[in-house]
Amino acid sequence: KFIFHAKYTSTNDPDWMHVLISNDMGTTWVGLDTVNMMGKTSWKRYEYDLTAYVGDYVRLAIEDLNYGNSISDKLWVDRVMLPKQYHPKSIASYRAMNADSTYMYKDSVFTIRGVVAAAGSSFGTYGPAYMQDSTGGIAVNDYPSSGFADSAQVGDMVIVKGTGAVYSNLFQVKDVSFIIVEQGVSVTPEVVSLSSLSGTAGEGLEGQLLKVADVTWVDESDWGTSNFNMQVAHGADTATVRIDSDADIDVMPTGSLDIVGVLGQYSSSNAYGGFQLLPRSQDDLTGYHKYSGTVTDASTGDSLSGVAVELGSAEAVTGTDGSY
Repeated sequence: KFIFHAKYTSTNDPDWMHVLISNDMGTTWVGLDTVNMMGKTSWKRYEYDLTAYVGDYVRLAIEDLNYGNSISDKLWVDRVMLPKQYHPKSIASYRAMNADSTYMYKDSVFTIRGVVAAAGSSFGTYGPAYMQDSTGGIAVNDYPSSGFADSAQVGDMVIVKGTGAVYSNLFQVKDVSFIIVEQGVSVTPEVVSLSSLSGTAGEGLEGQLLKVADVTWVDESDWGTSNFNMQVAHGADTATVRIDSDADIDVMPTGSLDIVGVLGQYSSSNAYGGFQLLPRSQDDLTGYHKYSGTVTDASTGDSLSGVAVELGSAEAVTGTDGSY
């Protein structure tokens, strides 16, 4: 595919944009599209299928046909990309750390490809947003704004170019340019234990969409109104959940909890500490109450297995010892 963004500077002059392709080194050109650009003063994405040219060496051109109304009228083109022809290195490769626990690619410019796991709008005007591939995840800092936090949504497959940076030991990419190459990609959280959200295990999961199941709040009185931390527990293990005010999470679910979120980090001194699970919206927190018991024969006292027990909208079946 041939993808780019374009806009025009005039609202009333009739200029045209020609999109062209040549498979004979520019001797002859074939038109892919002709677009009337009059009034198109906002960036718009254009995409063209190049399946018919697979295996060819091609040249591509974007031509502005100006009818001479004003030399100040201009066609602007940005974010030009041939997505299928480029194979960026994995996110994990850019998360590599030195022996002193600093990031190898801090201050380096690199390009990565992945799916958006958390939109920047969940965590403020500039995010960060979070993206991931099959090897790892990373935060995308949208300051100064590139439009990523506003336009890249969960499930968008994106190619991002930027500079590696660190904020409170959170590795991120900043000063980004990006292109959306696909939309509607499924993003399924990885189910993890609370114990994995710290140390080197936490570092390996940083930036990814995760889920912890059957946890409880350590102290419900810690629930606040704006940008606060909560501790959750499962057995002896605990972890920090960060409630960001931009995520619009107003209701504290009670009972047992399943929590989905991206794993961030906030620590001034510990490269392997300060990890926080950040829910993206109210829907990422699910509370429920657990019930248990044993079904027995009233006349004999024997345990009964295979008995269906209805618990409101839920249903359980007793085990060999009659328990559910």
